[in-house]
Amino acid sequence: MNYILNIFQKSFLNDEKKFLNLLSFFLMSFLCMHFLLYLNFFKFSDSWINNESRIVTIRISPDISEKKIPRIKESEILQYFEKKKVFEYVRLLTENDLKEYLGLGDLHSLSSVRVPLFLNLKFNNEFSEINFENFSKIIENRNYKVTYHKDEILEIQEFFFKVKLFIILVGFLIFILFLFFLILIINAALTANYKFLEVVQLMGADSKQISINISIILLKKIFLGTIGGSFFSVFISYSIVKIFSIPFYNHVDILSTSFFELFEIFFYLSFFIIFSLMIIFLLLTLVTFKFLEKRFFG
Repeated sequence: MNYILNIFQKSFLNDEKKFLNLLSFFLMSFLCMHFLLYLNFFKFSDSWINNESRIVTIRISPDISEKKIPRIKESEILQYFEKKKVFEYVRLLTENDLKEYLGLGDLHSLSSVRVPLFLNLKFNNEFSEINFENFSKIIENRNYKVTYHKDEILEIQEFFFKVKLFIILVGFLIFILFLFFLILIINAALTANYKFLEVVQLMGADSKQISINISIILLKKIFLGTIGGSFFSVFISYSIVKIFSIPFYNHVDILSTSFFELFEIFFYLSFFIIFSLMIIFLLLTLVTFKFLEKRFFG
């Protein structure tokens, strides 16, 4: 019996080996690229949201008699916030920052306008808050407005969620396509080897045993293509990020990425490949089992 199964493992899908390797290479390349894209975008979007949700912008308007906030008062305001331990940084927007933000060559065009003072504050964590009771005394009669960035990024969070969902759906469709092609190949191979399978069945092998062996044979045939496709996807993803200067925080950069980051990326990718192959193995075993049961006992 074992001798017959060994012959079966060596001959089954042997003619389709090159085709299976090429198919698994291209489809697994697309699948792994989508996984890396999702992994990159997930980390990038979460880091961006976490960073922006901790930033606060304060706009302080000059007094009626002032064109801009005096230097002494600017120093007092900065010292007030710098003494607080809840901030990661306190940054005063300079004239160059304002010119860049407003798109002006210089600020002379605003010489007749009272220019407010802008401060960017970043909390150590997103749950911190500011007490403005004492701050009102420092700025005296000047008006101010506080803008919490976490209240301004709700639409962007929704957009990020839609992009993540789109990447997942496209990756799922590619996986379904991959599985569909494998099922077609298995069905064609089973039909072509029906007589041999019938002999194996008569010699005592049940449908479950045959199904497991067929799934193992198929996984062996697509293994090299799967590994090659995964490495190819890493190379393509890295090239795309570099060429288009995409600000992802989790891409492979051989020159600047640390060993831990490389290990983390390949760990996630390996886990994804193993998980995908396990699903393919289980589904193909189920499909093959139903095919054999229907043919032999239907």
